[in-house]
Amino acid sequence: MNTMNITNWGHACVSLEADGTRLLVDPGNFTDVAAAMNGTAKDSEAKDGAVESGAAKTSPTALLVTHPHRDHCDTTPVVAALRYHPECVVWADATTCASLVEAGVEANRVHEAVPGATFTVGPFTVTVGGGKHAKIFRLIPVGINVTYLISADGKSVYHPGDSFDVPASTPDVVLTPVSGPWLKLGEAIEFVRTVGASTVIPTHDALNTRSANIMVDARLSDPDLAGQHTYCRLAKGESMTL
Repeated sequence: MNTMNITNWGHACVSLEADGTRLLVDPGNFTDVAAAMNGTAKDSEAKDGAVESGAAKTSPTALLVTHPHRDHCDTTPVVAALRYHPECVVWADATTCASLVEAGVEANRVHEAVPGATFTVGPFTVTVGGGKHAKIFRLIPVGINVTYLISADGKSVYHPGDSFDVPASTPDVVLTPVSGPWLKLGEAIEFVRTVGASTVIPTHDALNTRSANIMVDARLSDPDLAGQHTYCRLAKGESMTL
């Protein structure tokens, strides 16, 4: 039986692996980008895009980015890691695509993810949604943000980036932002209720203290508030099988 594995690399960054294909989503500045790209569990094993001798390396097939904020795409270490993984292609919003090419990534490796489009990477089918970042404040321009509904082997995972945009179909797993200048916890609870996924994984939590995460977990795991689902907080480097 084929399975999909999901690994948390910190904040908004996760990897998905199925049938030998590995996708990495949103490696930003709250993530050890080299470790996430290399698939090494310990931050200390990776440095400047390279992996130390003897450490396991699982090259990503594709890198997906939802929007250009640095906590979702940290350009300098991402470009360095892409040099070390020349087989890895990139799918991202238009702004991120332009920034990566300007920073030296070959243009033929970089593809724009347009809302409404669908593309495949190995066994994965990726449906692009969204279009706009959640509003932060009325004087701050609303930026671009794309979402990814990622499916393989009969399972699906939804990554909304910095938004509470609802996917076109109900995923098995919803990655739920729980902290940031653009959200409040009540919106996250409503998002979980609306999406209706069977598994909820909190993300976008680098700004939270341990006490804040305890409160978040209590609210999002409460079926009277957020509905019936399995709630699973993954530690950095921890994986689960779908």
